[in-house]
Amino acid sequence: MPNIIKACLLKVIKAISPEPQKPQKHWIKFSVKDDKGKPMSGVSMKVTLPDDSIEEVTSDDKGLISITNIDPGSCKVKLDWKGKIVNNTVFIQ
Repeated sequence: MPNIIKACLLKVIKAISPEPQKPQKHWIKFSVKDDKGKPMSGVSMKVTLPDDSIEEVTSDDKGLISITNIDPGSCKVKLDWKGKIVNNTVFIQ
Protein backbone atom coordinates (compact mmCIF):
# COMPACT_ATOMS: atom_id res chain seq x y z
CA MET A 1 0.00 0.00 0.00
CA PRO A 2 1.49 3.38 -0.93
CA ASN A 3 2.55 5.68 1.93
CA ILE A 4 0.09 8.39 0.87
CA ILE A 5 -2.82 5.96 1.33
CA LYS A 6 -1.49 4.86 4.72
CA ALA A 7 -1.24 8.49 5.81
CA CYS A 8 -4.81 9.17 4.65
CA LEU A 9 -6.10 6.08 6.45
CA LEU A 10 -4.40 7.17 9.68
CA LYS A 11 -6.04 10.58 9.42
CA VAL A 12 -9.45 8.96 8.88
CA ILE A 13 -8.92 6.61 11.83
CA LYS A 14 -7.90 9.53 14.06
CA ALA A 15 -10.91 11.52 12.91
CA ILE A 16 -13.40 8.78 13.82
CA SER A 17 -11.67 7.46 16.95
CA PRO A 18 -13.04 9.08 20.11
CA GLU A 19 -10.55 11.03 22.18
CA PRO A 20 -10.23 9.85 25.77
CA GLN A 21 -12.60 12.00 27.79
CA LYS A 22 -11.45 13.86 30.87
CA PRO A 23 -13.79 13.76 33.85
CA GLN A 24 -16.15 16.70 33.81
CA LYS A 25 -15.37 19.40 36.38
CA HIS A 26 -18.11 20.76 38.63
CA TRP A 27 -18.80 23.65 40.97
CA ILE A 28 -20.56 24.17 44.27
CA LYS A 29 -22.13 27.30 45.71
CA PHE A 30 -23.21 27.97 49.29
CA SER A 31 -25.45 30.69 50.61
CA VAL A 32 -24.76 31.60 54.24
CA LYS A 33 -27.67 33.26 56.06
CA ASP A 34 -28.55 34.07 59.65
CA ASP A 35 -31.65 32.88 61.51
CA LYS A 36 -33.70 35.68 59.92
CA GLY A 37 -32.58 34.81 56.37
CA LYS A 38 -30.19 37.76 56.07
CA PRO A 39 -26.97 37.07 54.10
CA MET A 40 -23.87 36.80 56.27
CA SER A 41 -20.57 38.12 54.92
CA GLY A 42 -17.14 37.17 56.24
CA VAL A 43 -18.06 33.62 57.27
CA SER A 44 -15.13 31.23 56.74
CA MET A 45 -15.55 27.67 55.56
CA LYS A 46 -13.13 24.81 54.97
CA VAL A 47 -14.05 22.42 52.18
CA THR A 48 -12.13 19.17 51.70
CA LEU A 49 -12.43 18.34 47.99
CA PRO A 50 -12.57 14.85 46.43
CA ASP A 51 -8.79 14.97 45.74
CA ASP A 52 -8.24 15.68 49.50
CA SER A 53 -7.10 19.25 48.87
CA ILE A 54 -8.59 21.84 51.21
CA GLU A 55 -10.15 25.10 50.06
CA GLU A 56 -10.53 27.82 52.70
CA VAL A 57 -13.16 30.27 51.51
CA THR A 58 -15.07 33.22 52.94
CA SER A 59 -18.58 34.40 52.13
CA ASP A 60 -18.88 37.64 50.16
CA ASP A 61 -21.14 40.61 50.96
CA LYS A 62 -24.13 38.66 49.60
CA GLY A 63 -23.35 35.66 51.82
CA LEU A 64 -22.21 33.56 48.86
CA ILE A 65 -19.32 31.13 48.63
CA SER A 66 -18.47 29.33 45.41
CA ILE A 67 -15.77 26.86 44.45
CA THR A 68 -15.14 25.84 40.85
CA ASN A 69 -13.18 23.21 38.96
CA ILE A 70 -14.08 20.30 41.26
CA ASP A 71 -13.80 16.62 40.36
CA PRO A 72 -16.79 14.35 41.02
CA GLY A 73 -16.88 12.85 44.51
CA SER A 74 -17.68 13.91 48.04
CA CYS A 75 -16.74 17.23 49.61
CA LYS A 76 -16.56 17.63 53.37
CA VAL A 77 -17.69 21.03 54.56
CA LYS A 78 -16.80 22.57 57.93
CA LEU A 79 -18.10 25.95 59.00
CA ASP A 80 -17.26 27.48 62.37
CA TRP A 81 -19.02 30.75 63.17
CA LYS A 82 -18.81 32.16 66.68
CA GLY A 83 -18.74 28.73 68.26
CA LYS A 84 -21.46 27.24 66.07
CA ILE A 85 -19.94 24.39 64.10
CA VAL A 86 -21.55 22.87 61.04
CA ASN A 87 -20.14 19.71 59.45
CA ASN A 88 -21.68 18.27 56.32
CA THR A 89 -20.82 16.19 53.28
CA VAL A 90 -21.84 17.14 49.75
CA PHE A 91 -21.68 14.53 46.99
CA ILE A 92 -20.92 15.76 43.47
CA GLN A 93 -21.68 13.47 40.53
